[in-house]
Amino acid sequence: MLTQQNILDALKSVKYPGFTRDVVSFGLVRNIAIQGGSVSVTLQLTGGTAEIGRQIKAEAETVLRGLREVEQARVEVMASASPRKRE
Repeated sequence: MLTQQNILDALKSVKYPGFTRDVVSFGLVRNIAIQGGSVSVTLQLTGGTAEIGRQIKAEAETVLRGLREVEQARVEVMASASPRKRE
């Protein structure tokens, strides 16, 4: 049976580009939804570039699709707006 812990364990193999830590240890996982063989994950980035977001999304979807019970995987990467400096 597919559980949120299975998903988190799989996502621990997705490293944040340029770091040795993974997206789980950085606390980027915001939501995990499991419905049958479909998995949906939301990740919240606090910085980085659009390219980093695309790379994390692609790696996370590949890892999740590699799980035996997953038929469909969708990862949404949301980027926080950087705070604006006041002049």
